[in-house]
Amino acid sequence: KCKRNNTPVHDPKGALVLMFIDIGGFSSGINGERDTDGNLIEGTGTDYPLDEMFFTNLRQTFENARNNGCTIAVRFRYDEIGLTNPEPATYEFMLSHVQQIKESRILDDYKDILMYVESGLVGCYGEQWGGKYCSTETKAELLDLWLDVVPDDIPVTVRTPNIFAKWADIPVNEMDKWYSEEGSRAARVGLYNDGYMGSDS
Repeated sequence: KCKRNNTPVHDPKGALVLMFIDIGGFSSGINGERDTDGNLIEGTGTDYPLDEMFFTNLRQTFENARNNGCTIAVRFRYDEIGLTNPEPATYEFMLSHVQQIKESRILDDYKDILMYVESGLVGCYGEQWGGKYCSTETKAELLDLWLDVVPDDIPVTVRTPNIFAKWADIPVNEMDKWYSEEGSRAARVGLYNDGYMGSDS
């Protein structure tokens, strides 16, 4: 859970570690004041760029994972508890966070331990529902952006098949007949959902 000037360093253990990297502290959709019912009070939150401590300490966490022999999967997200509309006030500000991640090259520098990146980010839990930018079109745009940000040999996953279908411009009912070309961007796209790593089994 990351906030301005407060990104903890973790020491992951395990063969495969799924990292939920919470950046809600940098989003007006999370860091504002809330009323007694838990609803965000409009105008009380502020959007901030990801800061130097965020990247420094995240690198240290990734380095610890490498030293511990972990393979990691990553989801950046704004919300960890199911709050709706957790994203920054504008779509452009959200994209600037993704651009910062790209420019930091952190995913490139640790691609040797990186199994995949979930396109996540938007909506409740980063599960791409219940957010400001959760239309199928927007999620397809986000997939396209993550395919640019994530190193070419690392998969990017989407939460539901219709996101891929929208991105690939194919009807959902024809997905079973469609094949991606080896080495293409489409061949890098996989699927994530909230139950697949819900328990040790």
